[in-house]
Order: sequence, then structure tokens, then C-alpha cells
Amino acid sequence: QKFRPDFKAYCKMVHILSRARMYDQTRSYLCELVALNHSCFVVWDELVRVFKKFSFSPTVFDMILKVYAEKGMIKNALHVFDNMGSCGRVPSLLSC
Repeated sequence: QKFRPDFKAYCKMVHILSRARMYDQTRSYLCELVALNHSCFVVWDELVRVFKKFSFSPTVFDMILKVYAEKGMIKNALHVFDNMGSCGRVPSLLSC
């Protein structure tokens, strides 16, 4: 049996990897996080909580937006897009 961290651990890991500029690994973990099928709202809230608590990299928000969009999860992508401003973050042109 493979160990799988819960979604909260994934949220912390993606912020740490992003801050270390390990973007390929960050993207890989974001894809795994999305595959866990947790509610977009729960994932978003945890990503924001971790970001605010530890002052981690805001790049994760652009990356999760792009992952949702590429996987065809448009409602989730729109939720992220609509809420990025509350974190003082504007989506990059590459994310859109």
C-alpha cells in the first residue's frame, strides 16, 4: 500500500516546492492534489491558509488555476480566478 498524504499536506508541499523554484515537482503535486477530488473550495481555502500563515509563494495560485483549466475543470478554475484578488494576486497572462 502506498502512502498518500492528505490534502492539507499536499497544500503545504506545493507551497514549499514552489518557493524552492521546483516548478515541475510543484505542478506534479498539484495534479495529484486535484486528482484526490476534494472540493475546490476546500483546496482553495487550505492553499490560502498556508500561504497567509507561512508567507509562501503566491505562484501556487497561478499554477492551480492552470491545472484546473487544463483538466477541463472550468468551474474550479473560475473559483480560483475570482478569488485570487482576495490574496492580492492577479492571474498571470500565462495562466489565462
